[in-house]
Amino acid sequence: MKAAIMSARAPTVFISAATIDLRGWREIVARAFRAAQFRVLVQEDSLGAPTGNVRQLLSDAILQSDCVIHLAGLGYGSHATAPFPDSPDFRCSWTQFEYYHAHEHDIPVIAYPCAPEVCAFERDEDGTASEREEKAALQKAHRDRVSSGWFHGTPLESRGRTVNGPEIRCETDLTIRIAEAVGTLSRQQGTPAAVAPALEQAREKLLTLRSLFTLHAPKDGFTGREKELTDLRDLAAASEEKALITGLKGMGGIGKTQLALVLAQEWKSRYPDAHLLLDGRGTQADPPSGADLLAEVIQVFHPEAKLPDDLSALRGIYHDLLHERKVLLLLDNAADADQATALLPPPGSALLVTSRRSFLLDGRAAYSVGRMKEAEARELLLSAYPALTGDETAELIRLCAGLPLALRLAAAHLKLDAADRGGVADVAGYLQALASGPLATLDQEAEDAGEITIAETLRLSLAQLSEAERSAWTRLGIFTASFDAAAALAVAGADPAMLTTFRRRSLLEPEGPDRDALHDLAAVHARALLDEEPTASTRLAHAQHYAAVGNQADNLYLQGDPVVGLVLFDQERTHLEAAFDWLRSGDTAAATPSSQPDRDRLLFDLVNAVVYTGSLRFHPRQHITWREAQRDAARRLGDRMQEGNALGNLGNAHYSLGDASHAIDYHEQALVVSREIGDRRAEGQVLGNLGVAHAALGDARRAIDFYEQQLAIAREIGDRRGEGAALGNLGLAHAALGDARRAIDFYEQ
Repeated sequence: MKAAIMSARAPTVFISAATIDLRGWREIVARAFRAAQFRVLVQEDSLGAPTGNVRQLLSDAILQSDCVIHLAGLGYGSHATAPFPDSPDFRCSWTQFEYYHAHEHDIPVIAYPCAPEVCAFERDEDGTASEREEKAALQKAHRDRVSSGWFHGTPLESRGRTVNGPEIRCETDLTIRIAEAVGTLSRQQGTPAAVAPALEQAREKLLTLRSLFTLHAPKDGFTGREKELTDLRDLAAASEEKALITGLKGMGGIGKTQLALVLAQEWKSRYPDAHLLLDGRGTQADPPSGADLLAEVIQVFHPEAKLPDDLSALRGIYHDLLHERKVLLLLDNAADADQATALLPPPGSALLVTSRRSFLLDGRAAYSVGRMKEAEARELLLSAYPALTGDETAELIRLCAGLPLALRLAAAHLKLDAADRGGVADVAGYLQALASGPLATLDQEAEDAGEITIAETLRLSLAQLSEAERSAWTRLGIFTASFDAAAALAVAGADPAMLTTFRRRSLLEPEGPDRDALHDLAAVHARALLDEEPTASTRLAHAQHYAAVGNQADNLYLQGDPVVGLVLFDQERTHLEAAFDWLRSGDTAAATPSSQPDRDRLLFDLVNAVVYTGSLRFHPRQHITWREAQRDAARRLGDRMQEGNALGNLGNAHYSLGDASHAIDYHEQALVVSREIGDRRAEGQVLGNLGVAHAALGDARRAIDFYEQQLAIAREIGDRRGEGAALGNLGLAHAALGDARRAIDFYEQ
């Protein structure tokens, strides 16, 4: 390892990314490394120097660095130069030179290409046409080298490196991919012992930052909507000094979310502090309240905060939090005006809202998103299968009602059908199948027209799958939020090859790194296909998987990675709550084929799995609901120990609400159980809790009685922690009675 790394100095990272298109991404990475006490170097430190000195300044900075983070985008401002004296024919930009020079001197490099769709910038039009063509060619060649890990055509011709991964498509990709690579580097042989802990700390900071950037990129191949984009850009143009608030409304499958994501990609550079995607779950039975959504945003910035459930109080915290920040929020699939109104931000931030419902947002009507224009729909279809005739294209557009989701399903079907048939799709058969069902007489203005159209195109796409694939896709309908590949396999039996097939057929929608989701209309269709018994077995698998995930989050929280544990909990919270709701349901049919005792034991596992993360995330009332279900399950099983634990936790939850009287009632029930089963440690804990509750009611003498009983048991069983707690509480109680000397005696013990 080079001498610069071994010298006694702060760990140093050089972040290499073209300013013109990736400045925001570079700043996200820099934020994490600065938080980890790294010295951060960037190209701007060398700008302003004479051209001959730029190379030397960049070289010096790179040679000082413990590692280089390189993001290969599409834009750079400088024209090509010849920075390698021994290879004057090789030309590249200074940003590209940083990548090659670091490899030339064996500096560890973490490099990723950035997907073209996310590199939004004003292209540099300086120079002659030939100079611009040369820059474009160099950009492509460089990205290809970063992707492949080889250096063909450069002074490093014979070298190769390990490729770190696929294209980065969004900020969440960015933080996770680089965190993974930094973690790997921290554990590599040869990384100095003084640098490895700093790299590990940078990994943790990057993983923490990922919760600030949850907006994913739009779909590959997004096309059309030029009028809508122009209209919405015009609406935003006057919002530089105030909150940017935009609502999009339209039927299901019309493309509101993708349109909003495109706008978010364009606007996000104005809001560097956070880009948050919030799911309003407007088509589900139990959408989150405005207070729930506010808490979700606040806990992104303060993950360990205990929050009130009062809407007004949360609004105050939310406005204080965003007051000096620039944050972009997308509330997708809003259930009602209450959700959206709660999230109205202060000046400097932005809120995008999509909904199927019509309501005023900050006193303004939402922008109505209609069907795709015929020319745009034609372009979408022909890009997938150019052999379509004019009449075939027009009929497909008519049957798909101009809905982007239906058109994408049709386009994917024809493209893959053509591949299966040697290049010629059975267009006539597909049109006949579409027209033979409900679409033949569908009123396209009907309220449920979108749902019917999507269902029919889904039906034909599913017919092209194998039986195993259809079964797996149908089971994916259990998920009401995005999921990762491990969950898809454990819950639905969908392996990575199946997931790839589903994406190719537009049956799945990628949502960030290694996560997918079903469009809500597709999920409804999938759930309708599940009959009773497979639904129950899939639900059981879902609950088992997320009980394990909840346990993983709690272990991370307890083992020194609390924020990462909470990030995992937040990411999977919708699934954890869905699993709980099913496990506690009394629907006998839903329990088949698993027995009620099996479900009750699994409910124990799930509730116990989130003891610590749930205590921070759940309001005490939700915590009470979970513990009441656990108590009831324990009573059905006759498990007195679990019943006692649940009763004690119920007492603590009521105490958190300021209801000491109810807390005492539950603790007294728990005391009976602990004495009945002879659990002395639990008995001592309950006695201590009873003392705390009586002290809260102002009855210090009664509290002392309970603390003394707790102390006796703790000493009897050698519970030093319990003994210390009892002594401390006795000190507090005597201090409350004005007996400072006795209090001091207990404190000294």
